[in-house]
Amino acid sequence: MKQQPHHVLEPTLRQQIEKLKAETLELNSKPPTRPTKPISLIDHYTNQITTWVASMAAIQRQRTYTLEEIIALAGLKGHFRSRASNQFTGEALRISGFTSKRNWTNSGRNKRYWKLKKETT
Repeated sequence: MKQQPHHVLEPTLRQQIEKLKAETLELNSKPPTRPTKPISLIDHYTNQITTWVASMAAIQRQRTYTLEEIIALAGLKGHFRSRASNQFTGEALRISGFTSKRNWTNSGRNKRYWKLKKETT
């Protein structure tokens, strides 16, 4: 016994196929779009650092910070790791107005400290 095609489903299936063909032709005729450039990690760090500096009290802006303190206090996270990149953090700090200083004494253990430049108002 041969089955008869269902007349209700057949036209809608054809319509769907034609609609998909039209959509495919429309998408293929458009030129490919370039993705927008993502924000760089240094810019992201700079934004976070400036937000952190803006939330600090005036007395806090006068003290020196180690890189580890800044990473923790500003909430910097790495792109592929949980820890932020020292190189990119240093570049972001320079952009944000920090200067680096080293403590060359024996008790200072040659540690690098970061201090915010004097603000001009």
